[in-house]
Amino acid sequence: MSSKYQDSNTIKRVVDEIVLYGKIIRQWLGINGIDMNEGIAEYYNLAVDFGVLVVSVVSGSPAYYSGLHEGDIIVQVDKERITNLRDLPTQLWKKKAGEEAALRLIRGEKELTTKARPVEAPTR
Repeated sequence: MSSKYQDSNTIKRVVDEIVLYGKIIRQWLGINGIDMNEGIAEYYNLAVDFGVLVVSVVSGSPAYYSGLHEGDIIVQVDKERITNLRDLPTQLWKKKAGEEAALRLIRGEKELTTKARPVEAPTR
């Protein structure tokens, strides 16, 4: 898919959400995480050096109910590679609030897939 096509889809979605809801709706998974990198992977002897390392899971959040744990590494959302923390909300935003997303995780030495239903981000 070309960048120009993706950009026009993003603009259309932003405009549609503003017209329909008066705001842009952000999806929320309910984790706190950090970028994985080679140094962290080496120090903790982890299997991958990319993705999002889950530091904590918010109780009662979509991540909580989908079984994510502290120490999991999110490496894919719906077959799209998650390289760093910026990628995660970008991929989740492609979903509507409440729409199921497939998450590929590394947990210890195992690769797992789970489903989550991100919700509209709570207001601060």
